[in-house]
Amino acid sequence: MLKDLALNYSGFQYTVLDFYRAISRRLVKDPEAAFNSYRFSNTIDSCCGIGSNNAFGCGYINVHSTLCEYPREYLFFDSQHNTQKANEEIANLFFSCDKDIVGPMTLREPSVYPTRTNMLEY
Repeated sequence: MLKDLALNYSGFQYTVLDFYRAISRRLVKDPEAAFNSYRFSNTIDSCCGIGSNNAFGCGYINVHSTLCEYPREYLFFDSQHNTQKANEEIANLFFSCDKDIVGPMTLREPSVYPTRTNMLEY
């Protein structure tokens, strides 16, 4: 649909981030491989919570959840949020040129193209 809009409307530009693929690449069960590739020592458990994978109860008043000592080592902060480091990496991917994750343009390209110009990708 976005491609059709870009072809039919002069000046329409867009970019798409494959968030699922970006996170899936980092879900490595081998801690050494996760650290070597992405600098996360834990990509399975959450930093804050209790229970299975430390993924329940972070911030709940009646739950005595635990908080990890150094959140930048974790991919997930709790069961619903990534850590700040993970979000920084995703934002950098959005601005980078990894065509497996971002396309057809990076987020930087629409901001530097002159207005009312067609996308160069088509």
